Amino acid sequence: MYNRYLITNQTGQGLLEAIVAVAVILVGVVSLVALSQSSVTTSNSNAYRLTAVNLAREGVEAVRAIRDNNWLAGKDSNWDDGLKDLANPLLSIFKAIPVLDTGNENVDGVWTLNFNSSLTLNSDVAKLKRLGVLYIQSNPAVVGADSGFSRILELTSISCPLDWDEICAEGKIGIKVVSKVQWQEGGQKKSISVEDWLYNWRF
Repeated sequence: MYNRYLITNQTGQGLLEAIVAVAVILVGVVSLVALSQSSVTTSNSNAYRLTAVNLAREGVEAVRAIRDNNWLAGKDSNWDDGLKDLANPLLSIFKAIPVLDTGNENVDGVWTLNFNSSLTLNSDVAKLKRLGVLYIQSNPAVVGADSGFSRILELTSISCPLDWDEICAEGKIGIKVVSKVQWQEGGQKKSISVEDWLYNWRF
């Protein structure tokens, strides 16, 4: 009689073990799915940030290219041609978008700046379009797929210190460049900026 009682109870115990085993497996599967989803989100976020940093750096390099091209063209005294807003010369900060001119087949590409004192990262002309693998920005806005990124440049003159009068004849010795990039990620606007100080070291 004692043996029969034990055999009857073992049937319920097997069902309980199966439920516990299924619960443990479900917890493991749910954890793996959550971990993989978090990994994908982090990977996408890193890709956005990397693209934004490179676009911001490209903006600074566009200004550097314009300065260097002025030197190569023999414009030592006009090294900042194309780096100031001639329509609003009294502004303390010039706002612009960098535009790469690729229209001429004989030229690899020449950077120019389109100045606009009312530019913001939310302006239509600040938005970068995607054409294949290229991010393009121009004024008026080019036709292409919206990349989700916007970029503006802010240029500020660096003046010669007062005690350097004997060294530099002109007051302006460089340009502070701040390249700002904004993008949309997970329903939130994120932004990054890269700053560099470019000097007229030939003065």
